Amino acid sequence: MPLYGTFTESDWAHLDDDTYLMRCTGIVEAEIENSLYDPRIYRISLETVDYFDDEDQPVKMDAIASRKLSPNSKMVRWLGAFNVRYIKDERIDLEAIVGRLCMATVVNKVTEQGERSRVT
Repeated sequence: MPLYGTFTESDWAHLDDDTYLMRCTGIVEAEIENSLYDPRIYRISLETVDYFDDEDQPVKMDAIASRKLSPNSKMVRWLGAFNVRYIKDERIDLEAIVGRLCMATVVNKVTEQGERSRVT
């Protein structure tokens, strides 16, 4: 018996591969289902500043980073992108990135769910 599926447009934001000026609109603790690694993450909400969709609205995207804070961690790279400085063994106010601007690279990746734009 044949197996059929229906192609539908995704509601994922799509941007061309490029670098965009983005503003952080929020950061929350979250968990990823079915993760091969530690499922505890920070979800960073972003929006484009100088690029708009067909309805003249900023394009909204999410970035994720593990909750590990170490010199080579992705979250520490995000802090640097938003110009938030940190000192070893001091508590860091992660919400300090909210409202700040950064340059973020978007790349497209083909997944089982279709092509997705990812902030890296």
